[in-house]
Amino acid sequence: MPKFIQLTDVHLMPPGSSLLDTDPEVRLRLALRDISAHQPDADWLIFTGDLAHHGEAEAYALLRDILDQETTIPYRLMIGNHDNRDTFRSVFPDQPVDENGFVQSVIDYDSCRLIMLDTIEHGKHSGHMDAARLAWLERRLAEASDRPVYLFFHHPPFRIGMNGVDNIRMVDDEALLTVLKTHPAIRHMYFGHVHRPIAGSWHGIPMSMCYGLNHQAALNLGDSRHRDRVGPAEYAVTLIDGPSTVVHFHDFLYLYPEIVTPGMDGSGGFKRTMRTGAVPSQAMPEN
Repeated sequence: MPKFIQLTDVHLMPPGSSLLDTDPEVRLRLALRDISAHQPDADWLIFTGDLAHHGEAEAYALLRDILDQETTIPYRLMIGNHDNRDTFRSVFPDQPVDENGFVQSVIDYDSCRLIMLDTIEHGKHSGHMDAARLAWLERRLAEASDRPVYLFFHHPPFRIGMNGVDNIRMVDDEALLTVLKTHPAIRHMYFGHVHRPIAGSWHGIPMSMCYGLNHQAALNLGDSRHRDRVGPAEYAVTLIDGPSTVVHFHDFLYLYPEIVTPGMDGSGGFKRTMRTGAVPSQAMPEN
């Protein structure tokens, strides 16, 4: 059964730097350690962009060090509007790119195909899929034949009702939709960029987004102002079992006490008790 994990919007800074009063390095290390402890059988970690907040080489070098130190699970890195494609590629020359240098790739299972797309246009915060990238996607979809396909983007191509984010969504939505209609079995789409847990569908295709690792967007429906806040962080675990696709959102920081409920196995008795010591330190973890 395919099992993969989405992490998004790491926003790493150079070593020792904070962002919005939070240390992105700490949160990334905590996420990877939680995955190692509780999801060690995951096939892949897929990072859906904004790896570095300012796209510095020092931040990408830190990311490589953290990944080397904290996980043995294979990973695929995507880029977002805060990233710099050339700098990223200089630090991660082993991450695949397409024939035009876009950070796009596929992961094949016998039962399905995962496709990672590059939606960034340097100098812009909005997302773009030009003719070359769309042609590459169309070819990868054709290769999948009738296998289900799972797509990963940084930018969503639709409005979510938060004007500050909608103003920097992917702008090539109609052209993208035309290509997606060529494949009969697009099972799910994953997005970063938004820093919120959102689920729904776009033209009948199920989609999901999750909290970023460092900071979140406040729910600000209908307001043009964009507000960031420090809050929960999560990763998303996908389990695929034949016709079933299940996405679990896990808030790995454990900001609240865990409630232990005996009897949920069917033996009866629903006495709930608080488990103490459930909240880990969010100080810098020791290497």
